[in-house]
Amino acid sequence: MRVLSRARKEVKQAKRNSEPFDWCCLLLDVDQHTDLDECLREASRDGIKVLVSNLKFEVWLVWHATDLLKEPGNWIGA
Repeated sequence: MRVLSRARKEVKQAKRNSEPFDWCCLLLDVDQHTDLDECLREASRDGIKVLVSNLKFEVWLVWHATDLLKEPGNWIGA
């Protein structure tokens, strides 16, 4: 719930600064979030979108990032 609390603060601060966000979303790791259902409900109530990752997604992402780095011209600093 700390991530949701932080998101709420950032959204409020942006509104106070007259620079509201178009939208806000959280990326949560399902393995480390003990109150996931409650967080999803509260975020939805506040209009905050939630993306939930899991090991399969994380492995897929690393796999694709690794493949991209092997392609000519995609090297960092190239």
